[in-house]
Amino acid sequence: MPTVEGFELDLERPLPPIAIGHGAHDPLIGVEWGRRARELLKGAGADVLYRESPLPHAVDPAFLAELRPWLRAAVPVATR
Repeated sequence: MPTVEGFELDLERPLPPIAIGHGAHDPLIGVEWGRRARELLKGAGADVLYRESPLPHAVDPAFLAELRPWLRAAVPVATR
């Protein structure tokens, strides 16, 4: 997670479910950023889905397919 002067993450519970996908060969945002985010959020008690793909700075279609059922479980549907 980037650090910005004057900005502090709100890690108060309850935290929402969090999904992070990162390319292991990302030349723009190194994979260590995703790994640090995972550890920080898990340490704060968040339920984190974390996946690394053997890709550069891109979205892995396999991760998108995995997100569909994860989102259904993570975000409740409003009842009428």
